[in-house]
Amino acid sequence: MKVLLINPSVRNKTQHPLFKSMVVTSPPLGLGYIAAYLKRQHKWIDLKIIDEVVVFLSNEMLESEIIKAQGPVIVGISCLTATFSRAKELAGKIKAKRKDAVVVFGGVHVTAMPEESLATGFVDIVVRHEGEITMSEICEAVLKKSAIDDIKGISYLKNGEYHQTLNRQPISLDILPKFPYELFEENIKSYFDLGLVVTSRGCPFDCIFCLNRLVTGRVYRAFNADTVIDQIDTLVNKYGQRNILFADDNIVSDKKRFFKLLDTIIERGFHKKAFFLAQLRADEITEDVLEAMKKANFKMISCGIETASQRLLDFINKSESIEEMKKGVRLAHSKGFLTGATFIYGLPSETKDDRRLSAKLSRELPLDSARFNIATPYPGTRLNEIARSENRLTISHEWKNFNVQYYMFGDDIPYVPASVGRFTLMFDTMWANLRFYLRFKILLTTFFKADITGGGVISRQNKRNFFVLCWKAVQIAFLIMARFVYLRVMSLAEKFKK
Repeated sequence: MKVLLINPSVRNKTQHPLFKSMVVTSPPLGLGYIAAYLKRQHKWIDLKIIDEVVVFLSNEMLESEIIKAQGPVIVGISCLTATFSRAKELAGKIKAKRKDAVVVFGGVHVTAMPEESLATGFVDIVVRHEGEITMSEICEAVLKKSAIDDIKGISYLKNGEYHQTLNRQPISLDILPKFPYELFEENIKSYFDLGLVVTSRGCPFDCIFCLNRLVTGRVYRAFNADTVIDQIDTLVNKYGQRNILFADDNIVSDKKRFFKLLDTIIERGFHKKAFFLAQLRADEITEDVLEAMKKANFKMISCGIETASQRLLDFINKSESIEEMKKGVRLAHSKGFLTGATFIYGLPSETKDDRRLSAKLSRELPLDSARFNIATPYPGTRLNEIARSENRLTISHEWKNFNVQYYMFGDDIPYVPASVGRFTLMFDTMWANLRFYLRFKILLTTFFKADITGGGVISRQNKRNFFVLCWKAVQIAFLIMARFVYLRVMSLAEKFKK
């Protein structure tokens, strides 16, 4: 059996190619774990992953992978909202070239909207939620030509009618093998951001804008500590990674486990060969946590502040206070960590003063990096439900506008609260980003400590060539300048009309 797993690219209409070339190029975690599980469970599978972030899948490549394959062919395609358009296009090409191929969609977007995928006519099965066990059972069913009705966590059409099986409960991560970095060796030179590890799944919190809980659930589960350490060993000693990002939603949810992990990093000497970055909730940033992270050579901590308005923070169900966030960032800075934060503009009922407070807070706190994004009501989130109930949801053709940075490229952003104009919101977001970064200290940090401060944004492929980074920065600066002037003019016109 041939199994082809594809991570589709984001369309140029959703994200400018120049911006795409600057952002991180990390292996797709979800497909990687599915591939590792399938290879362990089914030795007879001929499996390949194609990640369009680094290798665009041409028609010739597609033909060579599926037409010449002997026996059954299964093509699994991972779908974010921003990549659904490309996923649909690929599914159509696959069916045109080989009708008997079984096309399976999975991922966060189709978990929220399985019927949309099946309605394309190109998709045979939709996998909802986590996909490792489900894909394994699909492979067995296809090989044996048996029914799929009893496979949990799938949606499909039967005689033209929609069918959905029971949800699969969140899996125990102990059953999963370690992440298969070796499957991405073919493009190792493109993966300058190979240093990515996840030690847990699930987040017990319930923010209204969050997508991750759709797939991973709200039940916190951790990978076996030995598996995590083996992965770090592979990254450090086999692939020579010198900066490693922990991509957990909530890495300190189990503090005892986290401390043990840090102790093992030190015992194995990894802290002398690499430095680490992590994303934490601000209320998790405490003296003992910082002390342990410092010893293990963690350099930067990022957190989601989202807004400086406690009213809005409560509305989005963040379960934190502004004071906790201020305290956490300042404490991390005082202990020698670089700090980063994300903010969201365009939340329901947000006012001009709310946005000003957030922009002001970003400059008052000792932050080394910050991102201001526009609230995007992705399918399956409560923010999406709110936008629909307000009749203020805009969905462009095949979801091309569903990206938090889309305001940099297009005007039809998916959600604008009634309290602000469309162009005013986009201008304020851009202005907040510019005011943060157009400061001498921040510019120096961004360029000369980009390995750390850009850990979750700027691709290390660019960081390793300073002159290429500078040239791309100049080109992007011109794009930003043009967009900034346009939004300023349109926002003033918007105010004049009122």
